[in-house]
Amino acid sequence: PFPSICGRICSAPCEPACVFSEDHSAISIRALERYAADNGYKPSTKSKTIIQFNGKKVAIIGSGPSAMMAAHQLLQKKIKVEIFEAADQLGGLLRYGIPEFRLPKEIIDEEYAQLQAMGLDIHTNVFIGQTKSLNSLVKSFDAVLIATGAGLAEFSQIQGENLGGV
Repeated sequence: PFPSICGRICSAPCEPACVFSEDHSAISIRALERYAADNGYKPSTKSKTIIQFNGKKVAIIGSGPSAMMAAHQLLQKKIKVEIFEAADQLGGLLRYGIPEFRLPKEIIDEEYAQLQAMGLDIHTNVFIGQTKSLNSLVKSFDAVLIATGAGLAEFSQIQGENLGGV
């Protein structure tokens, strides 16, 4: 569902397995996906489509890759989705863990704009447990998905790992 992202960050494990790799002409699926996403049809995000939801509501805590995919799948099933993100911008690992040269931030914003056009509601700067309680979400929604990812970095305890450029 997100070829603009996958075409940039996928490690392309399928390419070495390509039947054409024996003569060193494997099909570059990642490059094709990126090209198609960058140059193909882009639906308008300017107007929100009126969607007839099925009456179910799901809250998603977090806005990283798993939250993005879950929101997409649920919205396709006509389930109303609201994302609650602690940061002031969406994307989680996509925004804060992948360098700009690999995945430009505007790509993440465009993908979230597409989800908003599908009916996604977004709440940023909401700290579950402080700003809003988990119990209030459980009472207000049919389901709650906790998709917070791994927010704390794990360091390898190597001398100099905290120096600039490392």
